[in-house]
Order: sequence, then C-alpha cells, then structure tokens
Amino acid sequence: DIDHVIKTLGFDSDFGIDKINHTKKHVGYWPDGDYRRWVASDQSAIDASRFGGTAISPYAALCAYWGTHFMHYPEDGKRLLEAKILAENVAKPEVGAAAYMFEPRVAATVQVAYGSSVPEMGDWQASNDAFKKTSMWAVCPPERFLEECEKDWFHYCRKFKEFGDDREFPPYPYTLDWTFDLLRQEEEDGIQFAVKGGQLTKEQADELRESNIGKFEQRCGEAK
Repeated sequence: DIDHVIKTLGFDSDFGIDKINHTKKHVGYWPDGDYRRWVASDQSAIDASRFGGTAISPYAALCAYWGTHFMHYPEDGKRLLEAKILAENVAKPEVGAAAYMFEPRVAATVQVAYGSSVPEMGDWQASNDAFKKTSMWAVCPPERFLEECEKDWFHYCRKFKEFGDDREFPPYPYTLDWTFDLLRQEEEDGIQFAVKGGQLTKEQADELRESNIGKFEQRCGEAK
C-alpha cells in the first residue's frame, strides 16, 4: 500500500574505465597524462558558490569539444602538460571513486585550465552558447514558454477544484514584461562577470547594456 515513491538517482565510478586504460593516475582528463586519450565525467556531487546553470548539456558539449581539439592539435596538449597546471587524481576505492572521478572543486580547476589554455576554445564556447540560445528561442520563444506555464497553472487550479476546492482561481502572476526583464537580468549578470574578469571594459559594458535594453524592449513589444 504505497502512496509515494521517491527515486533518487546518483552514480558511482566504473573502475573498468581505469582498468581498460591501465590508469595509475589522471592528469586532468588524460589517463596518465596521455593527451591522445580523453576520459571525462560529470561529478557525483556539487560544491560551488556560483552556478551558471543546472543543465549538463552546455558543459557536455564544451567538454567534448575540448577533447576533440587536442586530438586535432596535439601540440596544444603537450604545452598544457608541460605547464603542469592540471590537477592530478588517483583512484580511491575506499570511497568508490575511480581515477577519472575528480572531487567537484578539483574538477572546477581542471575545467578552468582547459577552458583558458587555448583562446580558440573560449571563442568556440562564446559562439556555441549564443547559437544554442538562438536555437532555443526559435523553437520555444519566451512568450510561448510563458503561455505553456500559464496553461499548467490553470490545469492545477482545475485539479484542485475537482477535489473540492471552491475558491476562485488565482490569476497567473507572471507577465511578458517580467519574463523579458529576467532575461535582461541574465544578460546583465553576464556583463558584470565579464567586466570583473577583464573581458569587457566599463565603456564596452555600458554600450552592450544599452543595446540589450533596446533589444529586449523591442522583442517584448513584438511578443505582445
């Protein structure tokens, strides 16, 4: 007689990966520092003070590109290894962690090292992120997303009514203006982060900020 089932999915390391590669230690995502082999995994825990997102796909796309880049340009891999900036890791059988499984904060340093080692990889990420956002907006623009959320809201209102709730349905609280302002805030956060990191000057940030305000106002007007 069960009312609810809570299924929590996690994952443990596969020590077979280390065995196949005869891995004694991982240097970044390279078994024993061999840039011709790429073994990368998401972490089984979260430990960070700033989250750029919750989906795995953006990182997965970038991580796959990193590995491919070093296959095509091995000299970049050699230089990165010679710089000795990649964290190393060994298997920890007592906690179920294979050598390729980094702790979250250590993995973050590995990702920063790869992402900043070759300028072309940063350029790819910038263009690919913009492409993915454009694609998402084409398939499911903000106004369509908001419309579906509102439908879901009243779907549950009707469900409550079916179970005897006789109160009036509360109005859906979010608007297009609010939605597009959230998107503007997302862009603003990115601008501030870029200024802090030295990728944008204050003048460039102000110019981009003004452009974004006009862009979102126009887009919101078209959606209405």
